[in-house]
Formats: sequence, C-alpha cells, structure tokens
Amino acid sequence: MLWNDCRRKAPECTAAVILEQVSIKLKMKCWAGIQNPVGFLLTSVPSAVQAAISASRRQEHAKAEGEIELARRETQIRFQH
Repeated sequence: MLWNDCRRKAPECTAAVILEQVSIKLKMKCWAGIQNPVGFLLTSVPSAVQAAISASRRQEHAKAEGEIELARRETQIRFQH
C-alpha cells in the first residue's frame, strides 16, 4: 500500500526515497501521541515523498539554470575577445 501510494503521488520516486522518508517519520518525537502508527506512516509518507521529489526537481532546475547562465556568460566573454 505504501509503495503504491507513494508512486501515485510521485511516479519517479524510488525505494530509497521512500525509506528515507519513513526513517525521518520514525525519528519524530511525537510518536507517543500517535494512536495508529501504521496509519500515520501510510498517510504521511506519500506526501513527504512527493514533497522531497518536488524539492529535488526544483534544485535540479535551479542547477540547470545556473549552468545555462554560466555557459551564456562564458560564450559572451569568448566572443568579446
């Protein structure tokens, strides 16, 4: 169920990303107040995976934009000389 829900929210996610998010959830200090731990993981991990994948995409996009800008500047410098 967890795998399917995560893949539904973020089709490109991997088992490593899911396990990382489960690990983060298991380290939370609020476990004493959670009455249904399995339900908590089944509902919170897919959203966390989706957020992690989205953040990763934004970082990759920003990196690509930076590389494009750097190449553009280098090209301008070459043609000025």
